[in-house]
Amino acid sequence: VEVLKGIAYVNGQPIEEAGAREKSIAASLPTESWTIPEIVLDSNSVFVLGDNPARSVDSRCWGTLPLKNIIGRPIYRIGPFSRLGPL
Repeated sequence: VEVLKGIAYVNGQPIEEAGAREKSIAASLPTESWTIPEIVLDSNSVFVLGDNPARSVDSRCWGTLPLKNIIGRPIYRIGPFSRLGPL
Protein backbone atom coordinates (compact mmCIF):
# COMPACT_ATOMS: atom_id res chain seq x y z
CA VAL A 1 0.00 0.00 0.00
CA GLU A 2 1.23 3.46 -0.89
CA VAL A 3 -0.29 6.96 -1.08
CA LEU A 4 1.24 9.34 -3.61
CA LYS A 5 -0.07 12.90 -3.86
CA GLY A 6 -3.38 11.79 -2.34
CA ILE A 7 -3.91 8.73 -4.56
CA ALA A 8 -3.89 5.32 -2.82
CA TYR A 9 -2.19 2.42 -4.60
CA VAL A 10 -2.37 -1.31 -3.88
CA ASN A 11 0.25 -3.48 -5.59
CA GLY A 12 1.18 -0.50 -7.77
CA GLN A 13 -2.38 0.06 -9.05
CA PRO A 14 -4.51 3.06 -8.04
CA ILE A 15 -7.65 2.16 -6.16
CA GLU A 16 -11.02 3.76 -6.79
CA GLU A 17 -13.24 4.93 -4.00
CA ALA A 18 -16.62 3.35 -3.56
CA GLY A 19 -19.23 6.06 -3.87
CA ALA A 20 -20.30 8.88 -6.09
CA ARG A 21 -17.03 10.76 -6.47
CA GLU A 22 -15.01 9.99 -9.57
CA LYS A 23 -11.69 11.07 -8.09
CA SER A 24 -9.40 9.34 -5.63
CA ILE A 25 -8.91 10.33 -2.01
CA ALA A 26 -7.14 13.36 -3.43
CA ALA A 27 -10.51 15.04 -4.03
CA SER A 28 -10.56 16.72 -0.61
CA LEU A 29 -6.90 16.74 0.38
CA PRO A 30 -3.91 19.00 -0.25
CA THR A 31 -2.52 16.40 -2.66
CA GLU A 32 0.99 17.74 -3.07
CA SER A 33 1.78 17.02 0.57
CA TRP A 34 -0.26 13.84 1.10
CA THR A 35 2.26 11.08 0.47
CA ILE A 36 2.88 7.91 2.48
CA PRO A 37 5.81 5.68 1.55
CA GLU A 38 5.09 2.10 0.52
CA ILE A 39 4.00 -0.18 3.35
CA VAL A 40 4.22 -3.95 2.94
CA LEU A 41 1.41 -5.62 4.86
CA ASP A 42 1.71 -9.02 6.45
CA SER A 43 -1.18 -11.47 6.33
CA ASN A 44 -2.34 -10.40 9.81
CA SER A 45 -2.92 -6.70 9.16
CA VAL A 46 -4.93 -4.30 7.00
CA PHE A 47 -4.57 -0.69 5.83
CA VAL A 48 -7.82 1.17 6.55
CA LEU A 49 -9.00 4.33 4.77
CA GLY A 50 -11.91 6.38 6.08
CA ASP A 51 -14.75 7.64 3.91
CA ASN A 52 -14.02 11.33 4.60
CA PRO A 53 -10.34 11.75 3.72
CA ALA A 54 -10.08 15.34 4.91
CA ARG A 55 -11.24 14.40 8.43
CA SER A 56 -10.77 10.65 8.80
CA VAL A 57 -8.36 9.29 11.37
CA ASP A 58 -7.27 6.06 9.73
CA SER A 59 -4.18 4.07 8.69
CA ARG A 60 -2.71 7.20 7.12
CA CYS A 61 -2.45 8.54 10.68
CA TRP A 62 -1.93 5.47 12.90
CA GLY A 63 -0.53 2.81 10.56
CA THR A 64 -1.75 -0.69 9.89
CA LEU A 65 -4.51 -2.38 11.86
CA PRO A 66 -3.99 -5.91 13.21
CA LEU A 67 -6.77 -8.26 12.05
CA LYS A 68 -7.24 -9.38 15.67
CA ASN A 69 -8.54 -5.86 16.43
CA ILE A 70 -11.43 -6.20 13.98
CA ILE A 71 -14.30 -7.58 16.03
CA GLY A 72 -17.31 -7.02 13.78
CA ARG A 73 -18.29 -7.62 10.21
CA PRO A 74 -20.33 -5.60 7.73
CA ILE A 75 -23.93 -6.65 7.29
CA TYR A 76 -25.44 -3.84 5.21
CA ARG A 77 -24.12 -1.47 2.53
CA ILE A 78 -25.41 2.12 2.49
CA GLY A 79 -23.38 3.43 -0.41
CA PRO A 80 -23.14 3.79 -3.25
CA PHE A 81 -26.92 3.79 -3.56
CA SER A 82 -26.75 1.59 -6.65
CA ARG A 83 -25.37 -1.18 -4.39
CA LEU A 84 -27.55 -0.52 -1.30
CA GLY A 85 -28.58 -3.60 0.63
CA PRO A 86 -27.51 -6.56 2.75
CA LEU A 87 -24.06 -8.03 2.28
